[in-house]
Amino acid sequence: MPKKSSKLFLGPFLRDFLGDSLFFMGGTSPSAIDFLVAKPLNNANSLGLLVDYPTLQNVFEKIKCRDSFGKAYMVDTEDDCNWRLFRMIPGDDSK
Repeated sequence: MPKKSSKLFLGPFLRDFLGDSLFFMGGTSPSAIDFLVAKPLNNANSLGLLVDYPTLQNVFEKIKCRDSFGKAYMVDTEDDCNWRLFRMIPGDDSK
């Protein structure tokens, strides 16, 4: 039953809300709503439901590759996010 209701309501609703934007609030960087929706999108992805919604899949891929997503949901996304070329690590610039 969850699979059917997700396809009939939530998927199209989120897809239409997102439109052609990279993120839900329109900008070039994520907002709180993108992080909030990441968990349900992760669930939908696990069930194979995002296949029909490439724009939602794209948002999910961007959010899940953030270190905070892996820490929040205790998942290792390093293999899925190999497109990251480097990480910025704070250091001591006083030297």
